[in-house]
Amino acid sequence: MGILSDFPELVKSGFEIRRKSSQAADSFGGESESWPADPHVTVDGVLRQLRGGKRYVAATHGYDADCRLYVDPPADIEAGDRVTYDGKTYEIKFVDPVMGSGELLQIDMLWISTPTDEGA
Repeated sequence: MGILSDFPELVKSGFEIRRKSSQAADSFGGESESWPADPHVTVDGVLRQLRGGKRYVAATHGYDADCRLYVDPPADIEAGDRVTYDGKTYEIKFVDPVMGSGELLQIDMLWISTPTDEGA
């Protein structure tokens, strides 16, 4: 059991993690990505918005992020994976095993789409 077990009222289930299955050049020289329909792993966690906005986080950490997910380790989650939760998709920017404690993973993410965005 990780640290999240101390806050059961905050923990939500159903965070689906997907890992890119392939990336190739398309006929125009751009890149085409392929993401699996089924999640790589599904985890429980706590999601929160970051304060200060993307510019602050980028200046401080070197990447854009607008929310943070906390999950119990071990979890096979890497930067570049995508998280789908509550109809929204996020790109994982950084995974931090907080203080090397082995009790909490802090995952910085950038919101990239909702179902209505994907159909546009």
